[in-house]
Amino acid sequence: MKKYIELYFFLLLLPKILFSTNTGLDFLNIPFVPKIVSMGNSGVSITDDVYAININPAGLSSVSSEQLSTVYNSLYEEIYQFWTGFCYPTKKYSLGLSINYLGMSEFQGYNAVGGKEDYVTASDSVISFTYSRYISKNKNKNFLSSGITGKYITETLDNIQSSVLACDIGFLYKTKFINYALVIQNLGDTIKFDEVPFELPKRCIFSINYNPKKLNLVMDIIYSPDLNPYLNLGIEYNINNLLFLRSGYTKIGINMNDYLESPFSCGFGIKLNKISRNIFDELKLDYSFSEINMLNYYTHRIGLVLTFHRFTEKQLTVKEINRHMKSGTDYFNNKEYNKALLEFIKILQIDSYNLNAIDMIRKCKEKIQKIN
Repeated sequence: MKKYIELYFFLLLLPKILFSTNTGLDFLNIPFVPKIVSMGNSGVSITDDVYAININPAGLSSVSSEQLSTVYNSLYEEIYQFWTGFCYPTKKYSLGLSINYLGMSEFQGYNAVGGKEDYVTASDSVISFTYSRYISKNKNKNFLSSGITGKYITETLDNIQSSVLACDIGFLYKTKFINYALVIQNLGDTIKFDEVPFELPKRCIFSINYNPKKLNLVMDIIYSPDLNPYLNLGIEYNINNLLFLRSGYTKIGINMNDYLESPFSCGFGIKLNKISRNIFDELKLDYSFSEINMLNYYTHRIGLVLTFHRFTEKQLTVKEINRHMKSGTDYFNNKEYNKALLEFIKILQIDSYNLNAIDMIRKCKEKIQKIN
């Protein structure tokens, strides 16, 4: 039962988001991950890579090698978003770090009576740090994991700047065909901007994923204080584990006439394996397309994820032996027999039954004896 104490305290936090009003920093809820956007802004239960830092921190425990990612979003006219993240898994836990920046070009400023002022700039940024680990795991590869992301949020308008600390807390339960996830986002204190206090845009998301063979079906149920509960639905079709076709529908249960965005989105992903020997194991490229109806404008998001090659202990041992064997052989051919002998002895310290090293040690000793 102790394993589930974290989940119990997490559920106690749910009432904290039920009565928040007058929210600000809505940019925190702008989806930036191309895969998520193309599947109708759903996917809390399928995010198992570096993107989990800001989607569901519990998903970061599924990462087995270091990953580096970057995303660029063209939102509207001269408004853009840039995100980059890195994760580092260990045997017991996974760590992640990301930077999210939303900016725009200078625009005309006005005073209280409508008179023109100097041009001003505006931007929002989030620095996030994630800790994730397994709560339980069995031989069938079913597992329950948890994670927490701490965030330092800054909002700037010309010479006015405010900042606040917040966090996301998430859980992921994964089985062979069905995944479940629960996340609370943007828990934190109020932020004052120009002396006006605002609550953070808290959200609670429950997600279910069904993944039979080549299909990936996702449903997210979202609750936020300023909206009625609504659904996001997404689908992904896997073609030879190389090309991934995606589509989705967002905010089911809400009158979309009150929103600029179209509820429909689509996109694709490409995955390449073993792209660079001993450096990168995998490269993923994701793209999403959506529309802002009222403005007749299309938004594009592009993301790239690099998975670094991680050597196993056996691979490291073989690599080390090969390195000493090459150095020893070079020394031997250059008639530097004492140096060669030391290299072959180092091999025996790693593998005491290495026949090649034993044979070369014999040859080195014979050469040294002849010289002496």
